[in-house]
Amino acid sequence: MAQNDNLAVPSGDKYITVFNDPVNFNVKHPLHNPWTLWFDNPPKKSNEKNWEQSLKELITIDTVEDFWG
Repeated sequence: MAQNDNLAVPSGDKYITVFNDPVNFNVKHPLHNPWTLWFDNPPKKSNEKNWEQSLKELITIDTVEDFWG
């Protein structure tokens, strides 16, 4: 199976997608780089030296499906 078999390609009047393939329905589409979402809740009096202490890692996403899920 070629790497680009699951791309949306015009075929007549409809597109062929991964949804047309019951075998690969749960295929994951990796991102080029993982993304990490952070929450920042700094105290009222914060200095630049300890800003990192107020950061909380929420989630790291490495596939398109994880982002939209």
